[in-house]
Amino acid sequence: VLATNPLLEAFGNARTLRNDNSSRFGKFIEIQFDETRRMSGARIHIYLLEKTRVIAQAGGERNFHIFYQLMRGLTPDERRASHLTIPLEELRLVGRSGCVDIPGVDDGAQLMRTLDAMEAVALSAAEQEQVLRALAAVLLLAQVELDQGADEHAAVGAGSVRLIEQAAELVGIDAAELSHALCTRRLVTRDDEVTVRLNREQADDSRDALAKALYGKLFGWLVERCNAKLSDEQTACSFIGILDIFGFEQFAVNSFEQLCINYANERLQQQFNWDIFKAEQAEYAAEGIEWAGIDFVDNQRCLDLIDRKEAMGLLHLLDEECAIQRGTDEKFAQKARERHASHADFEAPKRDQLSFSIRHYAGAVTYLCTGFRDKNKDTLHQDLGALMQTSASALVLALFPTDAPTAPHGARRAKGKGSDKMTTGSQFMTQLASLMRTINATDVHYVRCVKPNTISQPALFQVTHVAHQLRCAGVLEAVRISRMAYPNRMPHAAFVLRYALLLGRDWQAGHAEQLAAARQAPPGDEAARRLCEGALAATVDDPA
Repeated sequence: VLATNPLLEAFGNARTLRNDNSSRFGKFIEIQFDETRRMSGARIHIYLLEKTRVIAQAGGERNFHIFYQLMRGLTPDERRASHLTIPLEELRLVGRSGCVDIPGVDDGAQLMRTLDAMEAVALSAAEQEQVLRALAAVLLLAQVELDQGADEHAAVGAGSVRLIEQAAELVGIDAAELSHALCTRRLVTRDDEVTVRLNREQADDSRDALAKALYGKLFGWLVERCNAKLSDEQTACSFIGILDIFGFEQFAVNSFEQLCINYANERLQQQFNWDIFKAEQAEYAAEGIEWAGIDFVDNQRCLDLIDRKEAMGLLHLLDEECAIQRGTDEKFAQKARERHASHADFEAPKRDQLSFSIRHYAGAVTYLCTGFRDKNKDTLHQDLGALMQTSASALVLALFPTDAPTAPHGARRAKGKGSDKMTTGSQFMTQLASLMRTINATDVHYVRCVKPNTISQPALFQVTHVAHQLRCAGVLEAVRISRMAYPNRMPHAAFVLRYALLLGRDWQAGHAEQLAAARQAPPGDEAARRLCEGALAATVDDPA
């Protein structure tokens, strides 16, 4: 299980402005146990890989670690064999953000750890080579320049013909067919089949969609191979689950990914509040303490704004706009404003008509709708998918199977001919609902990680930064719930030992043996509890 960590981090983690090793996907690991309660295996579930990072990163951030490991760790001969002769800083996917290194991290050495992890999960040398070739193809695809002539039709630029040939060779497909598929689209009507030539913007989108699809499917395939090595479903009868999922996010520009991430955090925060609430109830009931009940603000209203189907929540409204052939991000933003104008947690900025704000439990976040439809549909055109299915590479054929599964029964699909896949938003809602069912069926414990400062320096505590993390993690709300009833607690033995001197020497002498025993008493000791009750009865005049 530990051996898979370098592999998942290499392909799923990246440097962001706040974290040098930020997970850009959600992960739930089941540590499986057999009937004798011995560990028998493990299974990894993943949620919402941030595939848009493959083609674009914010200034000062990096792409996924594996691309830098590849460029720094391959020998000169290996780079030439993979056609990666372009300097790292000149590669669009890794050089445009202005950040190619992480202080203190040797990407070349990290590649060796990643390859060792591949070997640990039983990837053969040939499979490892195919994985690295697929990554090189993603890097080269992004280098391809698509020109537009006077007829406004896109074509591969003269300077990029060699790049197309190299990328096609790496994934085992025909270069001419790849050029054609990037610049055209085949439309099937009731009576005919029409090939439509794309303009440059559309062809750029096709190229980027292929790069994202290849990387995303590769990541999913690696997780499946990890599970094939780790999981033992036949002997597993119980498990301990570890959830490591993205925290609440708020950036200068927030897009579809942040909406999904913050939606997940809203759902988990609701669960956290309820767990704290139920823990308080159980503790008072166990000790026979009378209490009037704890009231706290539930965030169900905000969740309904995002995912309630009957109220046409934002994700359902987005699915509806994706199903319309002439739908646009502008129309989605306008419909969201009209539909939810009166909602208490929704706000529409007057200046920017393409934005809306949601009042989350951790604060208000403004989302820019540009790109929402494309990210939600996350579609690779069927011509490119069919081309990948002709590959001579066994790995690529595994990534693009001809019998790809359709959406689960009852799940919303992106409508339209040839489409049989769930939208990203619908798939994420389904995954999150399944995760919450699993969490509700278990005993839950929470671990909150807090960074003391933003510059990764020791002995520096930034109060504002820490307070913001505590708010985003829901810790402040949990403290507020605990304080609403009986926030001050002491073990019975500690209480009576501390306050026995108030009872006078006679009482202490008469209970000397019990006081001595209380010094060694474990938490919850019944004798210590009775001694504490006796001490209170002797000192406190309580008519109740």
